[in-house]
Amino acid sequence: MRIKMIILGVVFTCCTLLLINTKPVKLELDKVYFSATCPVPRQGGNPIFYAQFYEDYILSIALSNIKNGHYVDVGANSPNHDSVTKHFYLQGWTGINIEPIKKLYDEYLTQRPNDININKGVSNTEGEIDFYVLSSDLMSSGNLDFVNKAKEKGYDYKKETMKVTTLNSILTAHPVTPITFMKIDVEGMEKETLEGLDLSKYRPTVLIIESIRPFSHIKVHNEWEPILLKNNYTFVLFDSLNRYYVDNEHLDELSGNFDKAAKCYSLANEVHPEYKIENVFKHEVDY
Repeated sequence: MRIKMIILGVVFTCCTLLLINTKPVKLELDKVYFSATCPVPRQGGNPIFYAQFYEDYILSIALSNIKNGHYVDVGANSPNHDSVTKHFYLQGWTGINIEPIKKLYDEYLTQRPNDININKGVSNTEGEIDFYVLSSDLMSSGNLDFVNKAKEKGYDYKKETMKVTTLNSILTAHPVTPITFMKIDVEGMEKETLEGLDLSKYRPTVLIIESIRPFSHIKVHNEWEPILLKNNYTFVLFDSLNRYYVDNEHLDELSGNFDKAAKCYSLANEVHPEYKIENVFKHEVDY
């Protein structure tokens, strides 16, 4: 028995040393693959990408076979800073930007003349809601629970009455065909936004939706993902902040590209670990 324990201990030690010694080798091999196969991301100094957490980088790889596509950006925020769609706009794509904050909407009017720009909130009904404009425009919301959490973090806010509409109404008034991708970043109102979208009529090829609770790493997609699954969308990628879904009609066509996008994203995080979401927001995340 004692001899068996000694042998197991030696095997364990050898395996541990092997892992320790091969980790730098694996990293170097990954870097070689990354350099040879993947585009350089914004985090590596590439000025053609703008999104904060690789969203446009991932989409550019996944949709690399598509030229002059169309997007719908729900909660568009800035047309420049951390924009998910600017990369595509400069490549000749056009689409719809929906931004409830007036000063940001005004920027779209001057900087995105080829796009349709809408200054409203989005929900599951037409009308008005209480909307809270935070001192950080990135996190303004109609979700009071989220706003109270932001207040605990030291953010100030101003309450306004905001006109809201549905994506059905917007897409009826402004037909965009096909919708290559739709990005939804609405700070806690994802379910209401999806409830106002008839996915049997309007079918983005790719949906990218923020899916963690603000100021945490807790995933909240269970609150709204059944809407997508019921309407024949398949989950393909999680980037630590957003979940990506593909219309089943295009799944075979895009699955290989999304595999490559996932690999490049993972390697980019290894090469540039300082830009991982948990490192960028480590002082604001509670759990």
